[in-house]
Amino acid sequence: MLNNYAWEIFKKCDDMACIQQALAWSKKTLEGKNAKEVMYLDTYANLLHKSGRTAEAIKIQEEAVALSGEKDDNGNLTKVLNKMKKGEKTW
Repeated sequence: MLNNYAWEIFKKCDDMACIQQALAWSKKTLEGKNAKEVMYLDTYANLLHKSGRTAEAIKIQEEAVALSGEKDDNGNLTKVLNKMKKGEKTW
């Protein structure tokens, strides 16, 4: 549920206080056995990017792409990574 809430805030909110709260929720989803969950990594990376922490976001998104392998959601994870590298919005 936390990942879903964090993703909704990522998509719909530009208030940095909200983004920071969503980042905390998203980071929490990556604890323990979920540390390598691709969609959780993607959410976290997107929130990092939106908050201006793009270098960190790129590292996390690269990890998500690597872990996704053949299941790269029709290339969407890679497209997001490329946007981050170009400094473009992913939202």
